Amino acid sequence: LSQTFENLELVLEIPDPDTASGGFGISLNCGDVNGDEHSDIVVGRVSGSIEGKIYIYLGGPGFDNSPDVTLIGESYSGYGHPVAVGDINGDGYDDVIAGRPLTVKIYLGGDPMDSISDVELFEPSEDDVGFSGSVACGDLNNDGYDDYIVGAYGTNNYVGRVYIYFGGSEPDTIPDVILNGEEVSNFGTRLASGQDVNGDGYEDLFVTAIIYGPYQGKTYIYYGGDPMDTIPDVEMYGTRPFDFFGETISLIPDLENDGYDEAAVGEPLDATHDTVFTYFGGDPMDENIDAIFLGEEQSYYGYTFCGAKISSISQFQDFVVGAPRYGSPEDPNTPEGEVYLYIGGDPVDIEYDAKVAGADAQKIGGTVASGDIDGDRIDKIIFSNYFTDYTLKKVWVCKYTGTGIEEESEPDSTVVRLIKTYPNPFNDYTKIEYQLGGYVSVSLKVYDVSGRLVKTLVNCRQTPGLYSVRWDGKDERNNMVSVGVYFCELKVERSKGQKVKRTRKLVCLGH
Repeated sequence: LSQTFENLELVLEIPDPDTASGGFGISLNCGDVNGDEHSDIVVGRVSGSIEGKIYIYLGGPGFDNSPDVTLIGESYSGYGHPVAVGDINGDGYDDVIAGRPLTVKIYLGGDPMDSISDVELFEPSEDDVGFSGSVACGDLNNDGYDDYIVGAYGTNNYVGRVYIYFGGSEPDTIPDVILNGEEVSNFGTRLASGQDVNGDGYEDLFVTAIIYGPYQGKTYIYYGGDPMDTIPDVEMYGTRPFDFFGETISLIPDLENDGYDEAAVGEPLDATHDTVFTYFGGDPMDENIDAIFLGEEQSYYGYTFCGAKISSISQFQDFVVGAPRYGSPEDPNTPEGEVYLYIGGDPVDIEYDAKVAGADAQKIGGTVASGDIDGDRIDKIIFSNYFTDYTLKKVWVCKYTGTGIEEESEPDSTVVRLIKTYPNPFNDYTKIEYQLGGYVSVSLKVYDVSGRLVKTLVNCRQTPGLYSVRWDGKDERNNMVSVGVYFCELKVERSKGQKVKRTRKLVCLGH
């Protein structure tokens, strides 16, 4: 039997490179570890009697299913899950953060990237049971370095704790912020970061306390800041005992295009319907549910989900959900799994726009991810079947083939995303990436901390799309600027008078 694709097309199958039994695909991430501006796929593989492994498949025009880098852990260690990806030292290469019991190994990206860990974290205190049970990455203090975040759900007799380590040019092993649970709740069971739900320019942190209630579940959002405090800003609760609210969580890009990213919480083990609750960001953000995505009972719908961007023109971000235990109506007791794609919009539509249905007890959708693997500015949908017991474990890469997303009558020029600056901090140059949703007047300027104009990089009208602008660290007179902090300001103005401004900090380390 073969899989069934609806508005999706298979691009590539990646088989398990190892013939021994193991959970190939138990973790899936995307990031640019070699700095070539293509997303790379990072696949974790856990095994019992042999070493766990993390395989990295480099993206690009020649993308294939042979691993380019293999990171190897110890036998019986659980190495390969959890895994997070982000640029913690600001060199323009994403790094791999790999958890194993009581230890976190960090591998710095590069061109080429090697397989030797560069930083290792150990449990800060003797009672940190579950340290490294969850990891995440995001720039919480907006200093240009992604921060690495580690959960220790069993600390203090399973109250739980989360350690935040600020990134820097020389990443260290001393936590900068410590968050503690409020009762026996496994605080820190799941972590998510990398998005900004209240639109203040700081990425935020999402934390689960899965046994709160009992097993009702509770989640917390901590706004990033400089300094960042330890008081949760938004709290969401499960409604009934043993709902396992927060079994999965994610911060996802802006689905309805209002300038705020979203939070999603899964209840894949719900006794009635497996559910994903979505909370729209705002300033301030509240704890009210804004959209509910429902799956079939006992399908594990929402066991994994992620954001995606499947159009280079649409201003809306998109959403992918896996249901690895879904059984077909013809044979509901044989879990084949399904993966669903929801295209963002205003309002958000909770009916799927594309899906893949597994076959022959594959249990697809145990993990999902997305990334622009081939450089066409469109994310590919990536999923695994590590859940399966009977078929070969693989990772699949698909592209969206549906219609309608390119046909917006009037792009909204207020869609402005200052995506990233890299490398940042920088020595010789930095690149500034931004996205426009309409034909608009654009200015991109660099200022010093006093507000004095240093350099005008862009001052013209531009069409919708993704742009990358290089600043070589020189001012208007072609002189090198001094070491210090600067700000790039992106301004967009439309003929109707609509104006949008985005600002990002730049750190010059010298030339």
